[in-house]
Amino acid sequence: MSVLLGLLIILTQYLDCLTTEIGLRLGAAEANALSGYLIENYGHTGFLAIKLAAGVLFAVGVRKNPYAGAALVLLYTAIVAWNLHVILGLAPHP
Repeated sequence: MSVLLGLLIILTQYLDCLTTEIGLRLGAAEANALSGYLIENYGHTGFLAIKLAAGVLFAVGVRKNPYAGAALVLLYTAIVAWNLHVILGLAPHP
């Protein structure tokens, strides 16, 4: 169970990175202050590095508290859904 939660956390972190990148390319602003700072000062590499580190730490932490892991999966699923909502609003419509 904890392995599955760890993989889901890493997957949702990846999807967050992907949808954030797409949104930023379409003109969206980063809502997370820390991520915005990293992007502004270290580029997208800094943003990806912190997301990777957070994903690994979260995935490892799930072993101690699977309920927290499930909450993280739900949180990041909601963030990805919001990012998709923003992307669809910014994308050119025919």
